[in-house]
Amino acid sequence: MEIKIIWVVASYRNKGIGTLLLKHVEEVAKDKGATISMLDTFDFQAEAFYLKNGYEAIGEIKISHRAIDGYIFLKDLLHNQKIGLQF
Repeated sequence: MEIKIIWVVASYRNKGIGTLLLKHVEEVAKDKGATISMLDTFDFQAEAFYLKNGYEAIGEIKISHRAIDGYIFLKDLLHNQKIGLQF
């Protein structure tokens, strides 16, 4: 499964809503046969959120003059854990 966008309005953040959305999407994906979840995010966005929810940064995205612009994350949905894979 590839997650394109999960967005929670700022006034509703840190209330567990993002985690509920993510867990629900993961469960639906598992029910449909997905075994891995993949997503990317900019370095100023939700990196800590995905790490907290069992995702592992396996790659970096470079699109400007900055050192790192974003990360690619993976998660093993069957075992609810990090993949252990790095590029």
